Amino acid sequence: MRAPIATYLPELKDLKVAVERRDAAGNVTTELVAPARAPTVHDLMTHRAGFTYYFFPKNPLRDRYRELGIDRVDNLNADEMLQKLATLPLAFQPGTQFEYSIATDLLGHIIERVTRKPLDVALEELVLGPLKMRDTHFQVKGPDLARLARPLANDPDPWVFEWLDLTRQPRRFSGGAGLASTVSDFMRPLQLLLNGGTLDGVRLLSPATVRWAMADQVGGMRGVGHPGDGYSWSLFNPVRVSDVGTVFPGNVGDLFWGGISGPRYFMDPTERLIGIIFIQAPSQRAAYHAELRAMVYGALTGG
Repeated sequence: MRAPIATYLPELKDLKVAVERRDAAGNVTTELVAPARAPTVHDLMTHRAGFTYYFFPKNPLRDRYRELGIDRVDNLNADEMLQKLATLPLAFQPGTQFEYSIATDLLGHIIERVTRKPLDVALEELVLGPLKMRDTHFQVKGPDLARLARPLANDPDPWVFEWLDLTRQPRRFSGGAGLASTVSDFMRPLQLLLNGGTLDGVRLLSPATVRWAMADQVGGMRGVGHPGDGYSWSLFNPVRVSDVGTVFPGNVGDLFWGGISGPRYFMDPTERLIGIIFIQAPSQRAAYHAELRAMVYGALTGG
């Protein structure tokens, strides 16, 4: 996990870091410098490698992400995406900041390189099959199309569905976007973690692996896309580290997150509780997640 990402994605071995310089007159220029150290797989898992997403507040680097289609899954195959990404600088020195990003996409492409299989095949063999997630796919087709939730015609976030069309095969399989699933399927990996690595009486992960994966990995580091006060980042999603300043009811050690089109989850090991909400409404997902948590914890406490 501490291996440089270029070990698996050699296209990214010569990345530079964009550094802004301001002269005495207040003029700002951007200089490309060598990274103090190479970004690692652990940096990808904790969003500290220096990558970004184009849909965060505009700046020149995010504009280039958008222009090149780096985030999309409908325009470039994996090799093409990596070649274009290699022409762009990192947003900051690896390990020094947090910025939610396409890092998860890159983890998916690393899995493809290591297994020598497309990500859909690798996930089926390594994750979906063992967890019996029979309704989780990168493309919905045939009779299942009648079960696919669609966005409203007047959805205020049509840009999401312009490139995330689950009725079509993606040009590249993304580790960070594009899986269709159901609530019952989505429950299974969460239950696996809540059980400390077992599901249906079968151990799939060691307790030590689960504890480490769910633990705080970045300390007090903050940045773009950070989950907010009281939370830090585990190996996959936000984890509550304090009750100070939190806007959700819960307990230290709970986790939450969701997908770009609307689904959200929360998991509370203290209460042995899992909550899931699936909606096709990107701009409303945070509000509904907060409301669901308020209702669930209110029921628990009688509030």
